[in-house]
Amino acid sequence: MTSGIGPEALRGTEAFMRAARNLQLPSNPRLIFERMAEFQESMRTSVQELAKQTFDGSAENVDVTATVTVYGAVTEIRIGTLAKRYTDNLTLGEAVVEAVRAARANAQNAWVERMTGTDLFGVSAGAFIPPPFS
Repeated sequence: MTSGIGPEALRGTEAFMRAARNLQLPSNPRLIFERMAEFQESMRTSVQELAKQTFDGSAENVDVTATVTVYGAVTEIRIGTLAKRYTDNLTLGEAVVEAVRAARANAQNAWVERMTGTDLFGVSAGAFIPPPFS
């Protein structure tokens, strides 16, 4: 029986451990707690702001656009009139999948960019993001 931990998860753990070793902790414990509280509030604000946003992605050769939340939930699919008329069902379905994947990639990039802009003791929060996002 396997543990369920794949190579991607292990790479994330290794990245986490490398980042944790690079923390530059102040010698005063009070400063550590103050900085951690500031970091937590900064992260909370970042996540709340990202949760309010939506992200678009388009198919390359067909007029299809998808909109998703930062968590990847699809909120809208737009198919152009000409695409509805002249594109076969299979191609249209593939275009929808392509547009959703592009939108989710844009959402993930925004997440990583936002987290990279926040740091804790000299280490970017982006260093703690697991591999599927980073």
